Amino acid sequence: MADSVSRHVEECAEWLADAYRRWMRRSYPKDSALWHELFTPAMEMKRCRANNGCDYVTRAQDYTEYALQHISCRPLTEGWYEVTYAWRDEEPVMRIPVQVVWTDDGWRIGYISPYWAEDQDYNRLFDIVPDTIDDCSASRLVQTFYSQYASIYALMNPGLEEQLETLRKTYATERLNRQFEKVRLALEGDMDEGFDIVIMGHDFDIHSFKSLKIEPLESTSFRVSYREGKERVTAWEVSVTCIDGHWKMDGIDAGDHWISSTLNE
Repeated sequence: MADSVSRHVEECAEWLADAYRRWMRRSYPKDSALWHELFTPAMEMKRCRANNGCDYVTRAQDYTEYALQHISCRPLTEGWYEVTYAWRDEEPVMRIPVQVVWTDDGWRIGYISPYWAEDQDYNRLFDIVPDTIDDCSASRLVQTFYSQYASIYALMNPGLEEQLETLRKTYATERLNRQFEKVRLALEGDMDEGFDIVIMGHDFDIHSFKSLKIEPLESTSFRVSYREGKERVTAWEVSVTCIDGHWKMDGIDAGDHWISSTLNE
């Protein structure tokens, strides 16, 4: 039994190292068929959302032959592996934690940690329980709404876009929904297409979930923030209003965030 498990882990590590080689060699700008052979559908959607100036999978904009020849992979814990490579000899080694899952079509990459992620207990990484939305008070609405909204991104739920839209339509006013649609249309076809003003970004990663923080400013306004790693903090303000005894999200104030110019046009 132990030998069988060991072989399974070794075979999966070899598959993952080869997957990274294939991805590095892919046709630019994108091999439209390759992703289906390497990623789960949820991971492919996340990859598209989270690409930010460099390739999310390799954390680089290109590759070298040295990198291609020196990709290696080692197991971390059940279902998790660390892919490593360096651009050139004596350069720092890139270390990328990756989750691999077994599907009806074979192994697929289910999740890739972002470059800023800190070390985690990977076996418990996705063990989060979002709050049930409570619209009976202003503070509870904001706290529980963001717990639900962020968790949909973080857990890479199937039907993600539809679930997010349902939350916006149910728990936000027409004003906030108009803000969302205004930004969406303004960025259509742009490199920042897909930006979500509700989370002030293109994606919300599971590593940020515990850092999600809601702070009251006034009775109907709150500061929302979260961290990506130790250094980067994203923060904005939200306002709420009460309609027929139920509180609703009413507006986003982006402050000095770059999206504010689009939001305020």
